[in-house]
Amino acid sequence: IVFILMPYLVHLIAPGVDDAGSIGNIVFFSRILLLQPFFLGLSNLLGSYTQMKERFLLYACSPLIYNLCTVLGLIVLYPKFGMAGVVTAVVIGSILHGLIQLPFIRKENFVPTFKRITKKELGLIKEVITKSIPRALILSLVQIEFLFLNSIASLMPQGNTSMLNLANNLQSVPLSLIGVSLVVASFPALSRTHAAGEKTEFRKIFTKTFRSIFIWCSAATVFLFLGKKWVIYILLGAKSFSPADMSIIVTTFGIFILGLIPQCIEMFITRTYYAAGITKKPAALNVFAAALTIGLAYGFYHNGAGESVIILASAFTIGAWISCGVFFYSIKRNLLKL
Repeated sequence: IVFILMPYLVHLIAPGVDDAGSIGNIVFFSRILLLQPFFLGLSNLLGSYTQMKERFLLYACSPLIYNLCTVLGLIVLYPKFGMAGVVTAVVIGSILHGLIQLPFIRKENFVPTFKRITKKELGLIKEVITKSIPRALILSLVQIEFLFLNSIASLMPQGNTSMLNLANNLQSVPLSLIGVSLVVASFPALSRTHAAGEKTEFRKIFTKTFRSIFIWCSAATVFLFLGKKWVIYILLGAKSFSPADMSIIVTTFGIFILGLIPQCIEMFITRTYYAAGITKKPAALNVFAAALTIGLAYGFYHNGAGESVIILASAFTIGAWISCGVFFYSIKRNLLKL
């Protein structure tokens, strides 16, 4: 459906782009990149079993290989083939993302196979799909949120879309290293203790992980915010942009970093609900968070708060802190009932 509708969707995603050649490239490369979520979806199916078996090192290698392919595509293929080379490398990386887990999956005799479904299994599949819909919504909300932010950035002066994504990509590094790592590691223990009815142990794991996330994220926030200029200059190069644009990227990155703590906490609380078998409540919370951020971004832009991505980063971070408070109130009230 997306493949067919891509020429129409591009005008919604990037309303500020009116050059026919640029629009054609966006449509072409987006259609190729639709292979990426297909292969990553299969890989994450295997990864769910890898996590369940607590093989976290193996699970962590998948994104490393995926990112390595992307980097090699930029360094090796881009000079010869342009963006087509980078897009191809991304698709290859998504395939390798799953292939690295296959030896372990085969050793465990857990390789998926086609088989006839019985009525009993059909009920189980229905239950899985029903619980998956809210989770799928949550996973897509972050992407939808940034689609809206990018659409607003495309209406700003040229270069703002690139600056927004550069700053966001850089802030996603500590988010993944700290937040995702701790959340993924705690999830099997939370699931196991809740399934066993060990409420006290469940609360202990939650509290311990929550404190670890808060402490590590606080340290990373202080370190990266104070050194934001050096981080940007070292990673992007001092001469990659004009001094004015570099100043915008540094400020935008700094504002994003101030939202590191609430982002990690929201991620952890969402996974805690999952561990307890609750999916609708975190879905509602994440819809609220995304709607709040998008609403703030549109409000700031249309009220003339500025013509740079700084206002978009501000909307994102303010929204993250407000929604984090709502998340924490919700989990605190519901944990007492678990």
